[in-house]
Amino acid sequence: MNPEKSKTASIEIKEKLLSQVREKYIEELEKMVTNPKERFSKEELESVNEFVAGKRKIPKLHKWFYDLLIRVGQDFRLTPDKIDILIEKFLE
Repeated sequence: MNPEKSKTASIEIKEKLLSQVREKYIEELEKMVTNPKERFSKEELESVNEFVAGKRKIPKLHKWFYDLLIRVGQDFRLTPDKIDILIEKFLE
C-alpha cells in the first residue's frame, strides 16, 4: 500500500470525526440554548449562532459551553489529548 495514500486516508478519518463531533456539539448547544428553563444573554445566543454558521469560535470562558464540549468529546470516547484539540478548534 502506498504510504502517502494511507496517510491521506488517516487524515480524512480525523476530519470526518472532527466533523461528527462538531455536528453533535452544535446539536447539543442548540438544545441547551433553546431550553425554556435556561436563560442566555443576547451575546451568548449570538456567539452560538455565529459558531453554527462557521463565523467564530465559542467563548472558552463560558463554563456551560466549555463543559458541554468536554462531555461531547467524552461521548465519542476521545482521550484528554484529543479533547484538548477540540478545545483549540472550537473555543476561543
